[in-house]
Amino acid sequence: MPAPRLCEQLLIVLARDIVNGRWTADESLPTTRQLARELGVSQPTAMKLTRLLARHGLVQIHAGRSATVAPEAAKRAADLLRRREAAAPLPTVSRPADGPARVALLVPEVDWPLTSPALVSLHDHLRRIENQAGLHFEAVAWPVAGQQRVALSLPAKGYAAAVCLSLRGVYLAGVATLQQHDYPVLVVNRQFEIPGLATVTSDDYRPVREVAMRLIRMGHRNMSMVADLLPTTQSNVHEAIRGWLDALDGAGILQECPMPVYIMPDVPLLRESRCVFEALLCRPDRPTALFFYWPVWADVILRDPRFADLRVPEDVSLVLGMPGERFPIPPGCPPLCTLDFDYRRYAECIVEAVRDMLQGQRLAKRLTVPLKWNSAESIGPPPLEVRVPDAAGSVA
Repeated sequence: MPAPRLCEQLLIVLARDIVNGRWTADESLPTTRQLARELGVSQPTAMKLTRLLARHGLVQIHAGRSATVAPEAAKRAADLLRRREAAAPLPTVSRPADGPARVALLVPEVDWPLTSPALVSLHDHLRRIENQAGLHFEAVAWPVAGQQRVALSLPAKGYAAAVCLSLRGVYLAGVATLQQHDYPVLVVNRQFEIPGLATVTSDDYRPVREVAMRLIRMGHRNMSMVADLLPTTQSNVHEAIRGWLDALDGAGILQECPMPVYIMPDVPLLRESRCVFEALLCRPDRPTALFFYWPVWADVILRDPRFADLRVPEDVSLVLGMPGERFPIPPGCPPLCTLDFDYRRYAECIVEAVRDMLQGQRLAKRLTVPLKWNSAESIGPPPLEVRVPDAAGSVA
């Protein structure tokens, strides 16, 4: 998507933030770097966005420091939103008078088709309870480039509400489009809080901290949390990472872990690379316990022949986060300890929030879903002797 078009969309996102009071007059905006990270864009695009905000009189730019919110920004932002809504009204929802209300499950393009074990499990539970709730959930592909077009087409296609799954920063413009037109929309994720929108999320800090403490109590002193590149909210550390690091620091072992957190973006080309885990595992001081916050990289390691001779849990303890109810276990691998969603409760929270919105209750409430610990055979005490795989695939 060209930067000017993207900046126009993100202008609406930040204008709504100003109207909702996220930033008040004379308050500093995040730095360009922080804004780029939060919105999932490049720093040059974030700079162009800041200049666009200034042209609309919403911020004031200062040399050598962050832009600040203009004195009349809230009023000007509200006027801007009204003009944009009047220029592009959302079509009326077209659906039968009787029958269930159709709800679009907006699936980001990186997760399309719907194959992620966690999202598949959530979709299964929604389908199990949708009839009694008078709803019908349908997965809809949500491309980044056409996000606003998809959002604006939902009413004409008969969808009464939308649920945004695994929301990422690059989709904030599409969410703002729905929000701008007062369309019922629910955000399902654990990284962003958007003012004025209902959210279903989970408490990651305490459960992840407890996972680390379990491993520490077993005697592990060198542990690593393997994660996808986790977006942050307002530049804060993700709650899962904070819980993990606080546990290690509280036990006095943080400095003993060469790689306490190993961030690896979920990019198809990296999944095919033979190098991504050499720095973590092919070293004399490799971790004796691994917690995979998201299952994709666990699957890569478990199926990599170079690490096949590492026995679980004799050589390395493994815990898997958010694997869903159908995660495939490779042959020879014992059942894995998991930290996962309560998918039934997750589905119930989504249904509750959607029904409230369709009944006219547009409160920006936050529903929190617990994570469940499931014990299995994949963790144990650390090995007396650390066996190290080499790049060729043998273990010394």
